[in-house]
Amino acid sequence: MKLQLNHRDRRAVLLGAAVVLGSWLVTRGVPALLRAHTEWRARTEASVRQLAAAREALEGAAWTRDSLDARGRRLVAWAPRLVAGGTPAEAMAELQSVISGLAAQHRVRIVRVEPTADSAAGLFTPVRLRVEAQSDVGGLAQWLAAIEEGDHLLSVPRLVISAPEPAASSGQAEVLRAELVIAGWAAPKARRSE
Repeated sequence: MKLQLNHRDRRAVLLGAAVVLGSWLVTRGVPALLRAHTEWRARTEASVRQLAAAREALEGAAWTRDSLDARGRRLVAWAPRLVAGGTPAEAMAELQSVISGLAAQHRVRIVRVEPTADSAAGLFTPVRLRVEAQSDVGGLAQWLAAIEEGDHLLSVPRLVISAPEPAASSGQAEVLRAELVIAGWAAPKARRSE
């Protein structure tokens, strides 16, 4: 049995199919298409941001490399000014020797030297000495200047100066007592491969 549709029925069936298909597209297809478009746009924007960040990093790479090279050159230039010594004890002995030599040059009498331990770990080892010394004003000033401006990279983070006998006779130079901490850095010797 063959179903015969007249022209009017055919038109009604085609119109109904078009309405069903259109409503399916509006309710299902368009939202899916909009979601896909939104996701694609978000991925594209993320890719553009990543590309911009990559370009910025590449542009900064030359500057970073130049900055690192400059810092490396400064570090190498400071190497001769560091306190010699492969171990903290050797570095303390070297620092004590430097300080004693400078004291002898500037008429400063060292009364007491006390190494202070520093447990900081790193590429460079901090070395500190607590020193008690005596001299006149000129000797102490020259000695302190020689410590901070000398061949070694040293500083005086703590300094206390007192006059043990403020009423000394006018014919003698006043003797001052200085208590100070002298700090420096030691570079470790390279480990030998065994």
